[in-house]
Amino acid sequence: MKFDPIASQNRDAWERLAASGHHYTVPHGDPGRTHEEWRDYIDSRGRLPGFDFHGKRVLALAAGGGWEPVLFAKLGAETTLFDLTPSQIHTVRNLASREGVNLHFVEGDMRDLGPLHDQSFDLVWHAHSLNFIDDAERVFNEVGRVLAPLGIYLVLLMNPYVQALYETWTGSGYLPRQYPWKGPLPWKDNVWRHGQIEVEAPTLDFQHSLETLIGGIVAAGLVVTGLWEVEGDHDPTEEVEPGSDLHVESIFRRDLEIRAQKPPAEFYEILTTG
Repeated sequence: MKFDPIASQNRDAWERLAASGHHYTVPHGDPGRTHEEWRDYIDSRGRLPGFDFHGKRVLALAAGGGWEPVLFAKLGAETTLFDLTPSQIHTVRNLASREGVNLHFVEGDMRDLGPLHDQSFDLVWHAHSLNFIDDAERVFNEVGRVLAPLGIYLVLLMNPYVQALYETWTGSGYLPRQYPWKGPLPWKDNVWRHGQIEVEAPTLDFQHSLETLIGGIVAAGLVVTGLWEVEGDHDPTEEVEPGSDLHVESIFRRDLEIRAQKPPAEFYEILTTG
């Protein structure tokens, strides 16, 4: 399977992170043992009210390495994991085997969901990976294609305004980069740290403006039904060093969550006929 330079570099970086056992590449936390606990692990902020996973078709997009694809299956969903990184897929395959559930696995680039059929999913769950893609609108178009009518797209991603502040501390404040930044963000430090683990993994990260995010989802034929700003993982009682990532995240809400839905065909008929 061939990938372009962006996908190839990010794939190699995530393989390196997975080999180190980095926090972002392994299942973490305790999802519990009941349906209620599994659902709370997946959707602790209630972004999917009334959604019954049982019998639904769920695409866990770029969701390798974590509990979520397995929990979707444990809740009764027919689940497909689509991910770029073989090690991340392998981790979930092993976890699914231990938990006694079956999943479908597809390796590929989220900008091209060609192996997946039109209108074949009731939910596309897409967490914290869109920043590794240069063309978000292409991803949204693919999501719109594979979603069934009334299907839901839930995407979690980094707030682009926060991305503009990382590594811009002047000694007395932050001097944001140009927004939106064209091309890969110019990180000075490509070391990923968590606890005692430090890994040199030069990912290519991209900033997508709110116009691109909301406009692109709408242009893909979806209706935005929710937009939330979410705080990061910082401990508000912990003193953080000015200029550090955690300092940025202690001032600004790090993440966005966007929920959208694909309307039925009649919706488009009303729009075109008036």
